[in-house]
Amino acid sequence: MHTYSYKLLAFVLILLCIDSVVFAQSDSSYIAVKARCTQSSVLLRWSVSDSYYWNLTNGSGFRVERYTIKRNNNLLDTPEKIIIANDIKPLPLEKWEFEAKRNPHAAVVAQALYGESFNIGNSSTSANSLIVDKIQEQEQRFFFSMYIADLDFYVAQLAGWAFKDSTISTQEEYLYRIYPADKTLEKEIGYAYTYVNFKDEHIKVKPTDFELDFGDHIVNLVWNTKYLKNECVAYQVERSEDGKNFRPIFDPLVMNTNETDWVMIPDTLPENGKTYYYRMYGVDLFGEKSEYSDVVSGEGYVPLKSFPIITNYYINDNGVLNIEWDFDTQDQVLKNFELRWARYDKDEFVPVVQNIDKNTRKLEYKDLFPTNYFVVVAVPQKGKETSSLPIFVQPVDSVPPLKPQGLKGEIDSLGIVKLHWNSNKESDVLGYRIFRSLNKGGGFWDLNDIALMDTFYVDTVDVHNLNTEVSYKVAALDLRYNQSELSDSVVIIKPDYIAPTTPIIKSYSSTKEGIVLTWINSSSEDAKFTQIYRVSNQDTVLIKKCTVQDTIWCDDDTEYGNRYLYYLRAEDASGLLSSMSPCIEVKSILQKNQSLVAKLDKMETYRMLTWKLKLSDKPISIVIYRKQSEGKFSFWKRLDGNATSMVDKENMVGETYQYYLKIEFEHKPSIYSEILK
Repeated sequence: MHTYSYKLLAFVLILLCIDSVVFAQSDSSYIAVKARCTQSSVLLRWSVSDSYYWNLTNGSGFRVERYTIKRNNNLLDTPEKIIIANDIKPLPLEKWEFEAKRNPHAAVVAQALYGESFNIGNSSTSANSLIVDKIQEQEQRFFFSMYIADLDFYVAQLAGWAFKDSTISTQEEYLYRIYPADKTLEKEIGYAYTYVNFKDEHIKVKPTDFELDFGDHIVNLVWNTKYLKNECVAYQVERSEDGKNFRPIFDPLVMNTNETDWVMIPDTLPENGKTYYYRMYGVDLFGEKSEYSDVVSGEGYVPLKSFPIITNYYINDNGVLNIEWDFDTQDQVLKNFELRWARYDKDEFVPVVQNIDKNTRKLEYKDLFPTNYFVVVAVPQKGKETSSLPIFVQPVDSVPPLKPQGLKGEIDSLGIVKLHWNSNKESDVLGYRIFRSLNKGGGFWDLNDIALMDTFYVDTVDVHNLNTEVSYKVAALDLRYNQSELSDSVVIIKPDYIAPTTPIIKSYSSTKEGIVLTWINSSSEDAKFTQIYRVSNQDTVLIKKCTVQDTIWCDDDTEYGNRYLYYLRAEDASGLLSSMSPCIEVKSILQKNQSLVAKLDKMETYRMLTWKLKLSDKPISIVIYRKQSEGKFSFWKRLDGNATSMVDKENMVGETYQYYLKIEFEHKPSIYSEILK
C-alpha cells in the first residue's frame, strides 16, 4: 500500500501543472476528462473517443476515484483515496420520459441511448446497405449525444458522462481518476486523470474577431474560434434593434464543425436601412458562458447588381488615353464612378480619377506610365463596389534611362566584390545590367542576362591571377529594354598575394669613392622599391631602399680592404618581397678622407699614432683598427672624439703592425684614414 502511495505521490508532482492526462492501452481509443472548480463543488465531464466504446461503457458505467493530495497547502505523506462514484451509468429508460418532456436536449440523448432507430437521411433495404446503415446509425447516436452533452452539463450527468462532487473542501487539492467500471474495458481504453486546485481562478474568455457582412435583407455573422476552441464548445449570437435589448437567434447553439477556425452563418433582416446590433458569447462543457464580445452593428442595403464593362480604349496622337465603358442605367443605387490604376496586374488598384458623374461613360487620362493597368469602378450609395475587368495600356517609348550614378565598390581578401550605386529616378526603370573588365584598358562584358532589380551586386574574382585590378560599369534598362549609357567605371584593386619578380644586379665596381652597384629593377607593375642588402662579418643589413626610378647607388660606408656581399630584393605596394637576387662579392678600396691627416711614429719601445682633423663638425668617437703581420684588420680601440693621439706599447718580436682610423659623427657618414704602416 505504501509503495503504491509513494508512486502515486511522485506521479502527482508531475501533474501539478497539467489540466488532464489520458492513459490508454490502445493508440486509437481513450477517455478524455475536464474539470471545473466552483465555490462549493468540482464538476467533472468526460467522454470516450469513439462510438464502439461509447456503446460498451454506457452498459458498464464508470467509476470516479478521488485522491486528496494537499491540505492547507501541505503535501500529504500518503494521498487519501476514496471512491466517490462507483457505478455511473445513464438513467434507465423510464426515468428519461420526465426529463425529455421538460428538456429537449434530454429527449435527443434518450433517443440516442434507447431509441429503436436513430437514422438521419435515407435508408436502403439491401443487405450490405443495412450493415452500413447500422454502423452509421451508431456513429450518429454517438455524435449527437456527445454534441448535446457538450451543450448541457445536466443532461451529461443524466447520461453518466459527468459528475458533480459536492464533498470537497476548498483548502484541499485533489486528483481525480475516471475509468470504466468493467475491468476488461479498463484494460482496453485505460483511464484519465485530472488535477484540481481551488486557488487557480478560472478566467473567462472574450470572443474577438466578430464581424458582420451586410447585404440585401441579410447579414453574414462571422467570427474566429482559434482562441476560443480550448474553452468553448458552442456559440450563441444575440440581436437587438435598439442596442440594449438583445435576444438569441440560434436554437440549438452553434458548434464549429468546419475544418477552419472561421464560422460564418447568415441571419435574415426584416428591413433594409435599419440599424441592427449583434453580440456573441461562447459556452463551455459545464454550461458556463464566456464574456460577451463587443457589440457590432450595421444596416441591410440593396447592392449594386451591375458591373462596368470597358467597351473601347486607345492612346491618341498626343499620348492621352481615351477610355469608354457601359453600365446598366436602371441600377438606381449607383453613386458615381472611379478610374483606378495599377503598375502591374497583381498590384492594388488606386484611384486616379474620382467622383466621375454616374451618367458619364467616357473620359481621357494623360499621366501614363510605361506599363498601366486600369479598371472602372462603380461606387454605390451604400455597400460593395463593382469593378470592370482590367485593361492593359502601354504607350510607345524609345527613350533610354539616364546612365546610373554613384557606382562604388570594395573587395575583401577572398576576392568577393560588393558593388552599389544610386537608384535611377525614372519611373519605368526595369533594372540594371552589370559589366566587368579584368584587364586595364580592356573591353567590358556583361555579367547578368536578367535585369537586376536591386542597386547592389556581389561578384567574385580570382585573387591569385596576375591582373592587379578589375573594373566595373552599370547600365539601366527600362520596361521597353531601352538601355542607358554605361556608368563611369569603378576600379577595384585586388588584394595582392603574388610577390614581385626579382631585380638583378647588372654591374658593380669598387672605387675610391665607394662600391658602386647598378641593377635592373623588378618587372612587376606594382613594384615600388628595390632593397639593397649587404653582408659583412656574417651580419646581413638592409642598407638602402631605393625607388623603382633608381638603378644605381654607391656604398660609401665600407672599410678599406674588407670584402662585402650584396644582393637585391623587390618590394611591391602590398609589402610583398621578391626572392633574393644572386649575390656579388666586392672588395672595398674606399679612399680615405683628405680632411684627416694621421701618422705613425715608431719609438724604441712603443708606437705613437697622431692625427689632425680639418672639419667643422666635431666627431663623437675615434675608432682605431689594427692589423698584426699577415692577419686581418680588427677593432682595437675606441677613443673620445677629442682625442688626437694614441700609444701602442704592445711589442712582439718579429711582428709588424698596421693601423687605420675611423672618425664617427652623429649626423654625417664616418671618414677613414689611410693605412698606417
